[in-house]
Formats: sequence, C-alpha cells, structure tokens
Amino acid sequence: MSFGIFFLQELDVENGLLPDIQEEDDLEVQRTYGKTTINKVFQKQTTSKYPSLALKKNALEEEYPWGASIPWKVLEELLSTVPDQFLSPVDFDESSLGLQESKFLFIQFSGEIWLSAHSHYLKGGQCPEVHTLQDAIKLWTLNGLKKTVTNFIILPSGHGLPGCPPRHAQSQLSFEDRMSIYFPSPGVVSSHQASVLKHYSHNMAYLDVYHKHLKELGEEKGSLLDRDLRLIFSHLQCLPTAAGDKKPHVVWQAHHSKLQFVANSRYYRISSIGHPEKSLTQTTHKAQLPGTVIERRIYEDK
Repeated sequence: MSFGIFFLQELDVENGLLPDIQEEDDLEVQRTYGKTTINKVFQKQTTSKYPSLALKKNALEEEYPWGASIPWKVLEELLSTVPDQFLSPVDFDESSLGLQESKFLFIQFSGEIWLSAHSHYLKGGQCPEVHTLQDAIKLWTLNGLKKTVTNFIILPSGHGLPGCPPRHAQSQLSFEDRMSIYFPSPGVVSSHQASVLKHYSHNMAYLDVYHKHLKELGEEKGSLLDRDLRLIFSHLQCLPTAAGDKKPHVVWQAHHSKLQFVANSRYYRISSIGHPEKSLTQTTHKAQLPGTVIERRIYEDK
C-alpha cells in the first residue's frame, strides 16, 4: 500500500539515532545482516580523518592538547579554525630592550604600516591607534587582529619546526629575520623602487626615523637598535604573510577577501611536524614449533 516506502520521522539525522531503538543489534540480527547499525553508517559518513580540532577547556590544560607531533595539514586546519586555542599567549619582557629609541620606533611602525592596507579590510575603515610598546605588541596578536581587521586567516610558518616539510621550511623566514623586511637599510630601499616601503623612507615616517637613528647613533648603538628590533619581532605572534623574500615590494595580501597573516612557530602548542607515534604492540609468537623445524633441530643437535 505504501509502494515499498517508509519514513523515519523521528530520526536524529545529526547523530544517527532513533528513539526506543537499542544501540547494538542482537546476535541474530548480526548473523543475518552483519554489524551495520545505523550509528556505524552515520559515523562512517560524518567522522573526520582527524580528531576534533576545537577542544574543551580542561583538555587545553595539557602541554600538547593535540599531540606533540601532528601532520602539516592538521597544523593548517588548527590555525585556520581554532588559532586562539592552538597558539600560546605572547611572552615579552620590555626590560630586555637596551634602547628607548627601539621602543618608540616599533610603536611608530605598528601604527603607520596599516596606512598601506586598503580600508576595506580595516574595521570602520580606520587604522589602529598605538600609544605604548605593549599596545604595539598586542596589535600583532590574534585578539589585536580581531579588533583591527574585518576578516582574516592565519597561515602556518614552518621555520625552526622539526619535521617540517622542506618546501615549507625553506620558503619561510624566522620572525626575527622578518625585522629586516620592514626595516631595510637605505640602500635596499633605493634598490627596490617598486617597494611600498619607500613611501615610509621620508617625511619622518618610521623608516625615515630608523635611518636617521642609524646615522646618529653610530655603529655600536645602531647594532643595539637592530638587536632590540629583532628581539621584538621574534616575540610577535602574527605578521602579514606577503612581506617576504618572494615579494619584497608587497606588505599586505588577501585571498577570498581575507587578509592573510602568518603565525610565529614559537607559539605553536606542538613540538614537531609529523605523524603521531604509534604505540608499539608486542607480537605473541606461537609456543609450539612446526614438526619440520623440530626434526631439523634434533638432527642438528646430534
């Protein structure tokens, strides 16, 4: 009468459950149809290849919540979906800096570099205001980006990460080395006329101030200024991705209307890249040797 059609009106499609139905088939059903319960069917369709990325608070208390070693693909997924859970908080001691000039220079840089970003990607179309060194460092954290950028994505850096695929490790600069991208020498700026940074090299913009400091401070203090800036950059949580050796004339880059940033591997909650170590299972050998082996051993023992 129903043309072979029936409806499961109370089916929980998300979990694959029917009320008042036992979770496991009895032995007779398993012998007839096999162990293919509705739960297993749904689990096969919906279960991800990797474990759930977002974790509960108690799980995050572990040193390596997702395991000490994870595949590169999982690293990408963690940074694109739950970067606030995956990245450790920024740690920086302001007293480790040797010059006051380096503090004010980084503050100026952190405010002015956003002037080269399209207002479409800035909340309210406004560049952030930075007044202190702590403000400047917080600006380059996830929370700082959330307050500043309308839409963004975090991509991984494999620099210094054990087990990182060579194609990723070799193409990435350390955050410490990225300082020289934003603070190039006068000769480097003049040799790259297409670089957006040349606009910051005059009219007392941050790069103009930096070059004046190098000239006025002398070689020893100039080296200390660079050391301070490299130290600050090494502790930043995120930076724009496109300001690298491949595109020295670009600072900002977007994909699918999302501004791209790269995360500092210093703050990854893992120790290496690779597949998690498999537990070693001890093989149990048969206690009884075959007859042919027994005879051979008896013969050899004579």
